[in-house]
Amino acid sequence: MAYRTLKLQIQSAQALRYTNCIRGMRTYAYVFICDRNEKRISHKAKTKKDRDGDTNPKWNFDVMFSINIPKAEEHSLTLVVKLMSHHSVRPDTLIGEVRVPITELLKWFGDAAEDVHKEVNEHVKTSKGEEKGTLAFLFNFGKTLQHPPPDPTQVKGQPKVWKNLGRVTGPLIKAVFCCFRCSLKPVDAASNNCWGCASSAWECANAAPNVWRIKEDSD
Repeated sequence: MAYRTLKLQIQSAQALRYTNCIRGMRTYAYVFICDRNEKRISHKAKTKKDRDGDTNPKWNFDVMFSINIPKAEEHSLTLVVKLMSHHSVRPDTLIGEVRVPITELLKWFGDAAEDVHKEVNEHVKTSKGEEKGTLAFLFNFGKTLQHPPPDPTQVKGQPKVWKNLGRVTGPLIKAVFCCFRCSLKPVDAASNNCWGCASSAWECANAAPNVWRIKEDSD
């Protein structure tokens, strides 16, 4: 068997489809490998959310995958990058995705040295199959090994995730109360008034019971 380590840096995206109604997008990306049956055969790495880039986010996110070369050719393994827009209450929105066959990456890389990084700009396709925006990333392959290399360690510092807890009563630990009427701006714990619209937080809680959210590590 022949194995090579695929090293990636998901750099940035440009001119993505705008999916929000009012606020700017907080965009992140999922990165993984799948086979021809859409079965994920690798770990799934997640970039941090870019809170300022809107439709032109930047991440410079490093991730590695161990590639079984014969399986990549036999099962048509594909690199998948899904671009997502984060929302505080409703489910995150798929902006689009990039798919590149591993065999294509191997072909593009050729016999280049391990310290050489190839730059790629791929069109982002929406769920309707339309091309909207581009994704830029760097990649290279390590030397060929006859045994699988150690499992690549996921990049530390993964972004936090939010879990919806529904209506919460009693003492809260590490909890954040948000105003439903004002784009989920934080609420002043001392006055129970929203910092954005100054309305009563309790009114918002009565109108929308699912506004308590708690932060925890994704791993």
